[in-house]
Amino acid sequence: MCSDYRVVNEFIKLSRYPLPLIDDLVIGFESAMWFMSVDMPSGFWAVLMTERAKLVSAFICPFGHFQWIRMPFGLKNAPLIYQAVINNCLWGFVRLPPEEEALVDRDVLEFLKLDGLDADRARV
Repeated sequence: MCSDYRVVNEFIKLSRYPLPLIDDLVIGFESAMWFMSVDMPSGFWAVLMTERAKLVSAFICPFGHFQWIRMPFGLKNAPLIYQAVINNCLWGFVRLPPEEEALVDRDVLEFLKLDGLDADRARV
């Protein structure tokens, strides 16, 4: 199912949550001995919708009226909300001392799982 939220997005107030700047991320890599890349296959769908958001993102098709339970792609604030969820989940793992960096892979995956976010363990 693909919903076009262009009209809805015109009425949604843009959240104020900063997305990371690539320059800031690259500077952080200079002193790191290790870094971790995590594939999040469920992406936005891992984020539960609020009751109000369910109403705003509802859609009608030939099979009836439906509401999203999980955050769909296309909503204006979806990337900002997803970034906030990831930041809240992993805040303790950012820029660790070198002696702790190599020990966190399993911990990161467990913290993601506790917050309902699923990472592709084969691609970590």
